[in-house]
Amino acid sequence: MLEGMTPVTLLLLRFAIAGIVFTLILRLTGLAKAKGDDLAMSRRGLMLALIGGIMNGISALSYYFGLMHLDASFAAMLGAAVYSVTAIVIGSFINNGLSAHTILRLSLGLIGLYFLLGPSGGDVSLLGVGLVSFASLIFGIYLIFIQKYLGDYNTLAVSELSIWGIVLAVSTYWLFFDGGAIQVSSAAGWATILIQGIVVSIIGRFAMMKAIKQMGGGEYSLLSPLETMLAVVWAMIFLGETLSQPQMVGAVFILSGLVVSGEWFATRINGLFAGRRKLALRRMPVA
Repeated sequence: MLEGMTPVTLLLLRFAIAGIVFTLILRLTGLAKAKGDDLAMSRRGLMLALIGGIMNGISALSYYFGLMHLDASFAAMLGAAVYSVTAIVIGSFINNGLSAHTILRLSLGLIGLYFLLGPSGGDVSLLGVGLVSFASLIFGIYLIFIQKYLGDYNTLAVSELSIWGIVLAVSTYWLFFDGGAIQVSSAAGWATILIQGIVVSIIGRFAMMKAIKQMGGGEYSLLSPLETMLAVVWAMIFLGETLSQPQMVGAVFILSGLVVSGEWFATRINGLFAGRRKLALRRMPVA
């Protein structure tokens, strides 16, 4: 993108290559067929997987356009914070209440967002912030959607259909709003497209779907601190980016909120507050 490739070109070629290669592999090997407890892919499952892919495609477009206005390190921290807060709010709505653990995570995420955006608000693009925030919001909903409606289907079949859903969303934007042009400026650009298509979109997406199926979207989010920190480190090493001191403080709060998001912390934090509540009730005078 720094060399002039448009986000739409990068996304379209990346996922088109991934879709073609992935489909060929699955058709030649038969790995997409239902096995064990997997449900056979029905018409409903096919439509839901495509809808999920379209949601993912909209999220990817928004995030990539956001990268045109924000540093990658800042975008990674912002995306992690918005995704975390979104998941907490949606989870609380589904579970009909806010636990002590949820309030702690929400507080850490909101404090992190304040330090990330507040003190440096005049130095960042509001358009970029809006695009990355919207992308993270949609992606959080997408992960919950996948877990709720597609968890019983074959992971590889869902991954394949999801990729083609992304291609559908991106190609629609490409045809109607991007002029239908392909712009790849160098051999390095093609190498980037191939690496993102094969390694990220096929291997990475299959691993993500498998992880969500095995552990659920909530436990999967435990890995986001590692992903976020690596994104920041790579941006600093390869792009020469830096975070300001307030942004680093925000990063600490954001990562702390992500780290304590697992069930182990939830059980102990909720148990601690429940124990204190019981102790306080015992000490109350009886009329």
